[in-house]
Amino acid sequence: MQEDLKSMFKWAKNNSMEFNTSKFEMLRYRHPKADVISYEYRTPENETISCHMNIKDLGIIMSNDARFELQIDEIVSNARQRIRWILRTFKTREPDAMLTLYRAMVLPIIEYRSQLWNLVTFGQIREIEGSQRTFTSKIHGTNAMDYWQGLKHLKLYSLERRRERCIIIYIWKIINDIVPNLTYNGENLITTHYNSRNGTLCRVPPIKRTWRRIQTQIEGSIIVNGPRLYNCLPQSIRDTKHTLTSFKKALDKFLATIPDQPCLPHYHQVAEGNSIRQQATETQRRHTSVAGD
Repeated sequence: MQEDLKSMFKWAKNNSMEFNTSKFEMLRYRHPKADVISYEYRTPENETISCHMNIKDLGIIMSNDARFELQIDEIVSNARQRIRWILRTFKTREPDAMLTLYRAMVLPIIEYRSQLWNLVTFGQIREIEGSQRTFTSKIHGTNAMDYWQGLKHLKLYSLERRRERCIIIYIWKIINDIVPNLTYNGENLITTHYNSRNGTLCRVPPIKRTWRRIQTQIEGSIIVNGPRLYNCLPQSIRDTKHTLTSFKKALDKFLATIPDQPCLPHYHQVAEGNSIRQQATETQRRHTSVAGD
């Protein structure tokens, strides 16, 4: 990597450009049980590039353990600050006005680059979901409702459902060459295959058994979780050639058929969780049970 840096420094000099080396930072990913690497990387002035545990890059806090706890904490803090500002500034609590403010001023904070940091635990899901729960509870007409009922009444998705919907749409865009594919060593990571029984499916990469925390992060990544979510869609949606608009309509029509019950304290779920995968599986199980009866 030091040789790559030297090539970049040489390129900059040849093109009469100069890097701001005071902004150079290094983030080193490694297995928690691996030996610490002591090799240092250096600037053109032969100064050591400082190594950090956390670095903010394009608005996302990256950590050396590949987790996004600090990022999620910052999202929740900023979202709650914005919600408090809205509630102080505007007297109205009417649904149309409140939802317009929420979609314009809060959701962009909560969902920025969510395809990347969607590696969240149940505790973090609850923490993020609590921001929307707080806001919706202030809207007229939801006072006597619990959060699940409020979502239905306001025709809102839970934040977890919105993130997964966003991931599915992104996978669809990759499959249809609307956005670049994710690659590794020149090979596309998102690919599809077809069989007569199940139709078009995304290939889910095999996952080697490793340390549990790392395996959980791999399973939550868009490379693995994205294809799994996409494969939950009905075959009729996966096999039909859609425009982006028609695909979103078909996706929303399907999502309307499965419960949206975010994990919160004291809320009893029938499914193991609120992921589309879990809710779709539970819905299918119920339908099969009813048909059998």
